[in-house]
Amino acid sequence: MRRIFIPAFFMLVLLIWSCAPTVTNLPPNTPSNPNPVDNATGVSIDVTLSWSCSDPDGDSLTYDIYFGTSSSLSLVKSDHTSNTYDPGTLQYSTTYYWKIVAKDGRGEVTEGPVWRFTTMQESESDQAPNIEWQKCLGGSNDDEAYSVQQTSDGGYIVAGSTRSNDGDVSGNHEEVWWLVWDFWVVKLDRYGDIEWQKCLGGSDSDWAESIQQTNDGGYIVAGYTGSNDGDVSGNHGEKDFWVVKLDRYGDIEWQKCLGGSGGGGSGGDYAYSVQQTSDGGYIVAGETWSNNGDVSGYHGGGDVWVVKLDRYGDIKWQKCLGGSSWDWAYSIQQTNDGGYIVAGLTRSNDGDVSGNYGEKDFWVVKLGE
Repeated sequence: MRRIFIPAFFMLVLLIWSCAPTVTNLPPNTPSNPNPVDNATGVSIDVTLSWSCSDPDGDSLTYDIYFGTSSSLSLVKSDHTSNTYDPGTLQYSTTYYWKIVAKDGRGEVTEGPVWRFTTMQESESDQAPNIEWQKCLGGSNDDEAYSVQQTSDGGYIVAGSTRSNDGDVSGNHEEVWWLVWDFWVVKLDRYGDIEWQKCLGGSDSDWAESIQQTNDGGYIVAGYTGSNDGDVSGNHGEKDFWVVKLDRYGDIEWQKCLGGSGGGGSGGDYAYSVQQTSDGGYIVAGETWSNNGDVSGYHGGGDVWVVKLDRYGDIKWQKCLGGSSWDWAYSIQQTNDGGYIVAGLTRSNDGDVSGNYGEKDFWVVKLGE
């Protein structure tokens, strides 16, 4: 009896094991959308490489970067965490080759194609360039662009504000549209022709100041809003920072109003610069006149306000910087050490500010990680 029972038991275990579902880990998608585009010529010697890549399982990706002046490429960076890479200052009139290998951290690897580009001739950099094309975009009222970036497909993304609702502009949210403003975001192809356009906002004025393409091929836009309807919700009063995440077609994925109830002569909270950070979140900078709601640590007279968001737009931390007079930030960028560099203006000479020469000075602030 024992001789029959033991083999039967192991056959049952084997049967159960063979019927158990297997979990499949799919490899990353093939890296695509290189910048510079494949076979590009006249490329700046200070170019930053970028590409698009995603994982069908949603795994976080790292990249091995191969780069050189022949198709026999050398590995120059392994386990890189972002989809941009600065190769340093290149040589004039030189053809460079590069490829990206995407890794999902679970053993799956996808090798991209070999791309190439040729840098500009040295003489090209000594001459004023000729206009290749120009475009007027808008309608019959005021239309103002404040931010532009080349996109990974070789086209361009432009953001600003509009008071039009005709011509190139449609979807303005204002009932009396010639009196107040909407965010206006326009995607252009490489020749400057409109691929799509979006008006974003509510029934009050909404101004877009900064836009950047994100790692997923979408866009992050920052500015400020006086609305609390239409596309806008959560306004704290007066003007708020308004940060909007768009997909690659310009449709809203999420939006966040950030700030407090305002105060002082200018009131409100105004965002002027946004950038995606290496952790997939965002850093936003501008000015605040609030000391409540999302804002704390206000020095008075208008402060620089820096806000770190996660990938979903939720606040991780915020910081008021300045003194007792005006302090505003117009630009922010993440630095190589994981910290941040902020630039704007100051009229203060106390609090966080020292060494003011009088009236308004440049104010440059380095923040830690």
